[in-house]
Amino acid sequence: ASVPASLLVGSPEKIIQTAVGLLQSHFCSKKSEGDCFCTQCRMIVQRQHHSVVWINPEKDYTVDDIEPVFERTRFALDDGQHCFLVLERADTMNTATANRLLKLLEEPPQGYHFVVLTSNAHDILPTIRSRCVETVIHSAQDGSLGLYHGLLQYFLSEHHARSPCRGRRPPKPAGCGTRRRPCSARAARW
Repeated sequence: ASVPASLLVGSPEKIIQTAVGLLQSHFCSKKSEGDCFCTQCRMIVQRQHHSVVWINPEKDYTVDDIEPVFERTRFALDDGQHCFLVLERADTMNTATANRLLKLLEEPPQGYHFVVLTSNAHDILPTIRSRCVETVIHSAQDGSLGLYHGLLQYFLSEHHARSPCRGRRPPKPAGCGTRRRPCSARAARW
C-alpha cells in the first residue's frame, strides 16, 4: 500500500518551509538535524532536486499545468527510489484539474508521493481533500501546539466541554454520510 498524499495547510511561508523540511529529512545525505548544507538539501531548497517536482502556476491551475505530473509518473521507479510531487496553491485548482488528478492521488505508482500545499483547506475541492492526510501548520508565535490534529481540537473545544454526551462519539464532519464506517472525509481528518 502506498503512503497517502499529504495536505499541508497554513501560511504560505510555513507550509513551504515544512515541505522543504520533510523533503530534506527524506533525501539528506548526512541525515542531520536542523540546517544542513549538503548537496541534496541545497538542491531541495533551490527547487532543483531531480526527485522533486514543484508545480506552482502563476494563475489558477489548468489541466496543462499538471501535465508534468503525468509525464513524470509514466516512468516506473526502481525499488527504494522515491519521487515527490509538490502542488503549491492547490486551492486554485479547478474541477477539471482536480478530476484529472484524482486517480493518481488515490493510487500513485510505487515510489511516488504527493505533497499538496494550501493556505485555505476549505477552498480545496472535497474530492482532493478526501484523498489526503491533512496537517495544519501553525506559526510558532501564535501560541499553538505547532502541528494540529483535528481530534485534539475537538477535545479542547468548548463544544466538548459543554456537551451532555461527553464520552460518546464526536459529531460527524460536514459532508459525511450516515454509514456506520467512517467516511473518507472523517478518515482523512483523523
